[in-house]
Formats: sequence, structure tokens, C-alpha cells
Amino acid sequence: MQQCVNETRIHGIDDLRKCLMQTWFDFDQDIIDTAIDQWCDHLRSCVHAGGGNFEHVFIYMIHRNVL
Repeated sequence: MQQCVNETRIHGIDDLRKCLMQTWFDFDQDIIDTAIDQWCDHLRSCVHAGGGNFEHVFIYMIHRNVL
């Protein structure tokens, strides 16, 4: 999205909206699906860690194939 904004002359909020919407529609659905899956895994780790620091739990769960 940043590339679209940097490469396009934006004259106002409507131009910015159009640029961002076009970029969003051009996203590959696989990229979106992967991001959602990763977010869900991180959320699961956060819940498992009781909301505290959870990166170590996330890495442990990946290595143990818990996710």
C-alpha cells in the first residue's frame, strides 16, 4: 500500500481512498489467508500464556506442533 501511495500523486482524501481500495482489491487472497492464520496462532499463544509475554510460548508450540 505504501508503494501505491508513494508512486501515485495524491491530491486529497478521495485520491488516497481510491489508491488504497485498489491496492486492497489487488491483494492475493493467499497473502490475506496466511496473515489471518498467523494472527490466529499468535492469539492462541497469547491466550495460552495468560496474556503476558508469549513469544517463547509461540515458538515452543510451533516446535511441538501444538498449533
